[in-house]
Amino acid sequence: MKAFLNNLKMSMMALMMLSMLVMVGCGDDDDEGTPEGPPPTGTFQSPINAEAGDGITFTGNVQDDFGITGITLTNADLSLQGNINLPDQPTNFDVSYNFTVPENTPDGTYPVEIIATNTSQKTTTFNVDVVVETVDIIEDNFDAIWVAGGVLWWEWGTPEGYFYEMEKDPENPGWFEIVLPSWEGFDEIKFLGQNAYAPNNWGLVDNTDPNSPMLNDENSATVILPNTGGNPTYYRVRFNPNTEEYNYEEIVPDIEVQETMFIVGSGFPDYPELDWNPEAAIPMTQNPYEFGEYQFLVEGLQFSDNVAIKFIGQNDGWGPIDLGFDGESREVTGPQNWKILVEGDGTADLKFVDQAGTYTVYLDYFLKRAVIWPE
Repeated sequence: MKAFLNNLKMSMMALMMLSMLVMVGCGDDDDEGTPEGPPPTGTFQSPINAEAGDGITFTGNVQDDFGITGITLTNADLSLQGNINLPDQPTNFDVSYNFTVPENTPDGTYPVEIIATNTSQKTTTFNVDVVVETVDIIEDNFDAIWVAGGVLWWEWGTPEGYFYEMEKDPENPGWFEIVLPSWEGFDEIKFLGQNAYAPNNWGLVDNTDPNSPMLNDENSATVILPNTGGNPTYYRVRFNPNTEEYNYEEIVPDIEVQETMFIVGSGFPDYPELDWNPEAAIPMTQNPYEFGEYQFLVEGLQFSDNVAIKFIGQNDGWGPIDLGFDGESREVTGPQNWKILVEGDGTADLKFVDQAGTYTVYLDYFLKRAVIWPE
């Protein structure tokens, strides 16, 4: 009997060991093809900026050690339901998914849910914001704009062509600007779309109303620059002909007063010894007619048929002030309005050929601008 019990006990132990082996074997078979591991990882560009109707691209990268089976992109408000199937199950995949924002999409931020799935059916959700914003088109329909008005010695009745060309603002498309002096009685301006009074001629509906709109009409009212008591008051004036807007700001002189300025060059019949000789330079009148200490003027200056002209600040040599014109030396035709001056050795001169006559030469030393016109 004892032997029978021992045999039974050993048989039971053998059966238990066999059962354990079977269970381990079954576990290995069930796990085959579904490896354990973390969910996918990756990065996506966000935000993506667009206007309604624009084509955009979702870009990013997804990685998974065991393989990626697919990627979905969804946002109901954008009617976006995108699927990227990856039967090759790559472990590293660069996402580049093109999509067109619907035409009628309102401005706003639209969170897009991007889900990457791996071979273990594990997922990772990435969020990408699509920012839809309507961008106003900045109009820039004019290549040049001029200022007309009584801001120097000539007034409104002077011939066409005696206007001041504004400069384009490179940082603000559509805008032009110019810096002008303004005195009592010489403080009114208008804006022209050509170097003539017509067809584009911008002024105000009513210059007594500070909120008056602008009007493109020859009979529109002038813009009046405020009289702050300056002699002169300097203003940076800005104008946008595309939107018919203007503004101005006062500029206060910040340099020392230059007491003397001279014309130097050649071709002046009354100054035969000049011929680029600084000691024979033509003196200019400072503060003419009490129009300000930065102003210099020569009236009644005779030009021959071959004149070259620039400026110096002394008549005992070329330094320290040698003041010429912006750019290269060149032939020009009068009048020359509000020309840019630059200081430095070897600066350019202007040449008047076959234009003999009597001229006025004006210089604003603070603004480094000159005007030369036939009387």
